[in-house]
Formats: sequence, C-alpha cells, structure tokens
Amino acid sequence: MSFIQTLLDKASRQGRAAVKEESDTQDAILSIAASDAGWSAELVGGDGARWQRQASCTPERNAAASAERLADAVACLAVEQPKANVARVILFMDDPDLELVDHRFAKLNNFEPHGLKEFGSQQVGGLPVVFGSLPFGDSSAREIQKRVLGFLPEEKLATYFFGLGKIAATLVAAVPAAARVLGEQSHEGGIFATLRVHGYFSTFLIANAQTGIIAMRQFSLGALSLAEAYAVEHGLSLTESSAALGARSRLPSAAIVKDGGGPEHQTATFTALSPLLQQLCENIAATLDYFRFQRLAGRPAHLGLTFTGPSLAGLDRWLADALGLQVEIVANTISASEGMAETPSLNLLEGSRAALLKMGNQPFEFSKGRFVPMSGRRSDMSARKPEEKLSFPWLDKLSHRFGARQITLTRDSLLQPFAAFGVLGLLLIANMYLLIGPAEERLTDGVFAYGNVAEASVAAIKGSAANAQDADQSALWADNLLAVGQALPPNMKLERLELAPAAGKGGAGVDLNLAITGGLPLTTAGNFKSVAVFIDQLSKDKAFSRRFPQVRFTGAGKSTDQAHREMNFHVAALSGNSR
Repeated sequence: MSFIQTLLDKASRQGRAAVKEESDTQDAILSIAASDAGWSAELVGGDGARWQRQASCTPERNAAASAERLADAVACLAVEQPKANVARVILFMDDPDLELVDHRFAKLNNFEPHGLKEFGSQQVGGLPVVFGSLPFGDSSAREIQKRVLGFLPEEKLATYFFGLGKIAATLVAAVPAAARVLGEQSHEGGIFATLRVHGYFSTFLIANAQTGIIAMRQFSLGALSLAEAYAVEHGLSLTESSAALGARSRLPSAAIVKDGGGPEHQTATFTALSPLLQQLCENIAATLDYFRFQRLAGRPAHLGLTFTGPSLAGLDRWLADALGLQVEIVANTISASEGMAETPSLNLLEGSRAALLKMGNQPFEFSKGRFVPMSGRRSDMSARKPEEKLSFPWLDKLSHRFGARQITLTRDSLLQPFAAFGVLGLLLIANMYLLIGPAEERLTDGVFAYGNVAEASVAAIKGSAANAQDADQSALWADNLLAVGQALPPNMKLERLELAPAAGKGGAGVDLNLAITGGLPLTTAGNFKSVAVFIDQLSKDKAFSRRFPQVRFTGAGKSTDQAHREMNFHVAALSGNSR
C-alpha cells in the first residue's frame, strides 16, 4: 500500500513541476521603472506576479544614467528568470531631459503630429523628439480636449533601446514615470503634487485635475548630490555618506537653514547640506508660486515624496516644515494594474519615427501598439562563407627551410591588397583621363593660341613700324644725304651739293633736283668706273630712290683749282616729275 502511495506522490510532484514549468514559459508582461540611481521591476503572468525586484546604487555623477540602470534590471531578469518568455515590456522613465506640458502652455489648436514634433523640438533645444499625449482635465463639448504632452529627445530613447537589449522589440510603452499620477486611477482629483528624488536630479510635478493645467520642473540636485557634499565635508566615500544619510535624519532644521544659522549651528553637516536644501526649497516654492499666481491653478495641500534611488531620512518632515504642506512618502513600486493595462498613461512611442529601433539589420516601426518589422527594409546579406585557405608548396618549403612559422594565406587576405591596388590603379587612370589629361590639353591649346597671338602681334607691330618708317623716310633729307655719303668710293670726295627746282617749275612745294659735284685724283685710272659705281650705289638705296628715281652722269673736267690736280665730275639726281 505504501509503495502505491509513493508512486502517486511522485506522479503528483511531477505534474505540479510540469505545470509550473509550463507556467514559467507562458507569455508575461515586464514592467520596469528606471532612474539614474535605482530601478524597480515586476514580471506578471496570467497567474499573477512571478518576479519582483528593486535595487538602488550609488554611482559617480559621470556614471549615473537611467539607461544604465535599465540594463542592470534586464541583466538581473536574465539571471533569475532565464526561461521567462517576455511578450510585452512597459518602461517607466525618470530622465532629466523629459518635458511635460499642458496644451494651454503649448498654445496648440490641434494635436497634429507634425505640430507636436516641432513644438517638442523647440522645448529640447532643436533636437528630434519622440512625443506622446494623455487626456487630462475636464473638457466641455465646445472646447478642445485638454491634454498633457510629453517629449524626449530621440537619442535618449535610443539609449533605452540599447539597455533593453534583445527584448527591445517587445517594448509596447515608454512612459514618463512622473506622468503615472496623471492617470484617472492614480489621483483623486483636485490639485496634487509629487516630488521624485533621484540620484543627481529631482522631478517636481504639480497638477490641477479640473483645469488640466500642470507644471513640471527638473531640479539639478538629488539624494546623491547631498551625499556627495556630505562625503567631501566628512572625508567619507560616496557609498558611506549615502548610507549615513539614509540611516537616520542628519538634516538641519528648515528654520535654521532659512535663517542661515548662528555660530552654534555652523557644523560640518550644516555647511555641507544647508546650501543644497535651501536651493531645493527655493525651487519648489518658486514652482508653487508660478502655478498659483501665473497659471491661476491653485495650491496643493499635500505632496507625495518618492525616492527612486538611495533615500534621505527625514526629508519628508523637513519639506513639510519648509513648505507648509502635508508630505507623504510614496513607495517606488509598480502595481499589477499598471503592468496589465492595455493603454498606459502617456506613451512616447506613439510619436516615434519609423526605423528608430533596429535589431541587427532589421528596422522596426511602432504600429498599433507594438513594434513590427518594416517590410522591404530587411538586409538581404547572405551568410558569409568560411575562409578558404590557399596552399603554395614553395611557400611551405621556405618556411620549413628557415624554421619560420607556417604562413597561412586565405582568399580574403589576398583579395584585400589586390583590391586596394586595383582601386589605386583605377584612381590613377581616372586622374590621368579626367583631371591631368584635360588640364594638359587645355594648357597646350592655350600655349599655342598664345604663341599665335604673340606672333601675329609682333608681325603687326613690325609691319606697322616698317610702313611708318617707309612713309616717313620719303620726307627725311638727312637719309638722302646719308645715302650720298655711303655711296662715295674711298678715292672720291664730295665737292658740292646743290638743290635746284625741276626744269620749268618754281614756287614753294615744287620738286627739287640734286646736283652732285665730286672730285677724283687726276692721275688715277678708272675714274669713270668709280663714278659709275657711285651712281649704281645711289640707285640701289631705297630711301634715295623714292625721292630721286633717276641718277644721271652730266659731265666731267679738270678742276679749276690749280692747287689740286684732280678731275671733277657732275651727277644729277632727278625727282619723279623731272624729265
């Protein structure tokens, strides 16, 4: 009987284990809230919550990022729930670059996506943004629906995709964590305010559920900012100072901080924390006054305080004293209803562009509440073939002979240098034909054209100079007299030159004839030959011939001068109109 009972118990245990294993592999919803110094996550299935974790840390200022904490949460899930089949992921973000405004502040007449994207880009300094909206406030039938608008730079959302890793494609909502209180199920109406204290920044939100007016501010100090100042003043590490501030209240009273404190209060703790607490109080008070007096939206009676990372003991009481509000600490947890909700409060994925999310070579677009692969955009890269090793016997012999390490060549290792040389050769050829060749051709054509122009210019200058010279030489008597002197033989001397009018003419401007009288030695033979040479030389001179076309021998005789025994000869150079 006991044997049969043992078999039944074993079968029952195996059945329960099989049911549990099947339950673990069913589709589940993962909700994660992440800030720069902590995260909270919950895995919910059909049978309720399967896994819950919450963690905080003390990173240095330069390493504090919400996307890093998100990656820590996903890594923890992979280790503790390796068989979890995550079908949907809902992300709640605390980010210093998040912007929340109401539609009255935006002054928008409609919620057309293009207009929302342009306004959101202006809010974050001109960067591309993702955006979402949420109905908030009582709206009448005659007015535009009151909504809250949220914006985040695209590059920031891309870092959260990277933090999610391989489950990023299952992301169905990216919600500003501060906007969780704007859902109808999260508030009781009226005016309410929340302060979310993170590591190195804080988010303060105040809203009026009736008018739909909100105001959100990001303050550049958080729990680790105070811990950092405390650690410097007391010589502690950041982890030690954060633990000390979280263990018990070490904050100076609000009244002392407001008054500046007397000499008895000037302790190291007061010196470290007082300036930061004063700054926090002034920022919150300024936002409350803006909401009350500029937006005319009233003043809240209570404040919800949430720590998303390390806590600060006594901060709730300090804020109550400083602001005159009722302060209540709200845990940073995710309820099961938020994870199971089909329509989260404010989803920034609704205003994300296509292909912002990529998994490998596959781009995705957000459509109908989830990411779906984009058709026609998938990379068709074929699988890479294994590298083929090439064998060269002569190379093996060389390596064996010299005792060198065996050289292994692959097709890729050879193709890459050849491809590089091929590309270089093509570039050189293209440079020769497309750049150097046409440039040299244009230079050669320019040189020849310049030479032709120069030759033509020189010829024209020479021609004009010759023409000018020829035209001017006919009017120069000096050239004519120079021609007479150059034509004289060495044994001949010039006795007389006489200009006389041509026969039968007189008056100014008439043509003149030149009578030349010269002398030759009387005893010299060949005097008449010398006279003929003289006449011939004068006739060959162009300048002389243009004025005196005819040169004639007119006679010879003895000289009348008894002191010189010589023969005189007479030559007449006749002008063009003489006969």
